[in-house]
Amino acid sequence: MAALMLLSGCWDKTELENRAYVNTIGIDSTRGRFTVTVEFPRLESKKEKTGERFARAETAETVRAAMRKIDGSSDKKMYYGHTEAIVLGSGLFENEGMFRETMDALLRGREVGRNVIMLSSKVDARTIIESETEDIDCLGTFITDYYGNNPPDKPARDLQGLITGLRAGDSALIPEIRLEGGTYRLGGAAVIKGGRLVGWLDDKRVRGCVWITGGAGTSGGGRGMAVTAGVGDSGENETRGTLDVTGSRREISFYDNNGWPVCEISLDIRGSVEEYAFQSEVPELEAGGICCRGEVRSPAISALGSAFETEIEEDIGAAFDWLTANKADALGFGEIMRKRFYGLYMRYIGNWEEAFANMTLQTNIRVDIASVGAVK
Repeated sequence: MAALMLLSGCWDKTELENRAYVNTIGIDSTRGRFTVTVEFPRLESKKEKTGERFARAETAETVRAAMRKIDGSSDKKMYYGHTEAIVLGSGLFENEGMFRETMDALLRGREVGRNVIMLSSKVDARTIIESETEDIDCLGTFITDYYGNNPPDKPARDLQGLITGLRAGDSALIPEIRLEGGTYRLGGAAVIKGGRLVGWLDDKRVRGCVWITGGAGTSGGGRGMAVTAGVGDSGENETRGTLDVTGSRREISFYDNNGWPVCEISLDIRGSVEEYAFQSEVPELEAGGICCRGEVRSPAISALGSAFETEIEEDIGAAFDWLTANKADALGFGEIMRKRFYGLYMRYIGNWEEAFANMTLQTNIRVDIASVGAVK
């Protein structure tokens, strides 16, 4: 018994009130040096949310040196085990060496977990973190909750996924965070190639990337993506509806055509249309929709399904064309080909960048509208 009591000693403990739990980290480039900003919640209770931010920033020659300066300037010990998000400022993307050094510091460091969410910004990360916004006390918690409660049309990217993408093809997407009128917005993405910024994707191209990667369906009880499209002339005579995606299945294959690869993407999308406005009477829909083996008996709904397929195809084409034009294989086409079509991949292994730039796309999209509302 005495020995067991000695084994359970707590001589090296750190009391909660002596720790500062880092919720969000921002990393910037400042005249060739690194500025690290950390945000942590106040442990004292509050009667109401104020939007007040509790952050600290230091600048040093390396990321770890800046983190040590923050630790040394506080009366509390910094704890990064609960960090939920890291924001990379725009300056890092202009200096390949500093971007790679940042990735190396995050990879080798043991303080931050690999599942931390990575974000990019067109302004300094410090500006993003220190801005006061209504009803948000911790930016990292807001980001985690946002991704957990919203459709995947604005996909998250964690540190492990970013490192894997950079290792596989030296290119990757980093979702963007921005401030609009004092409100945080998540949407768009930075495209990184060779440690430098290639450009920024808008929301439409990001949606195309989600369709390509097959992540449009529901997962973990969350919501799937939504697609809005119209049939007929634009204006008062247009029939419009929104498809709420409940499931998706993607197949991707490659073959050679005159010395260059062709990528064929097949998507089976299943969902429901719960909001629509038809200009002509459709008797089959009066009772909320009649389905038979997954097919809705209505010419109007069939036409709307075709419109959804066209919209999805346009999203995919916009993303694919942008990536190939910029020779940035940020979605890992080369890695997919290497794993599944190795013989074909070996034809382009010495010249993959040009092969990717000349790759063409074929799509086969099928939308299955399983229901058109609840029957009452």
